[in-house]
Amino acid sequence: MYGFESGRVNPSKILGRTTYPIMIPTEAYELYGFFGFVVFANGHIVDGDELTIYYGAADEFVCGEKFSVS
Repeated sequence: MYGFESGRVNPSKILGRTTYPIMIPTEAYELYGFFGFVVFANGHIVDGDELTIYYGAADEFVCGEKFSVS
């Protein structure tokens, strides 16, 4: 899963993208399932320096992962 930033006026215009993935499926529940080896974002919350990403794993689980923004 890559991170990207889009414009507020035209959300279809991508303003930036991470060079490397910010999440890679590594856990068993992310690797094995209906669509294995897949993680996909469902939403996020920013609280100060903390970013919580809610994501689906292998099309069977909903998960949450916390990251530092800095």
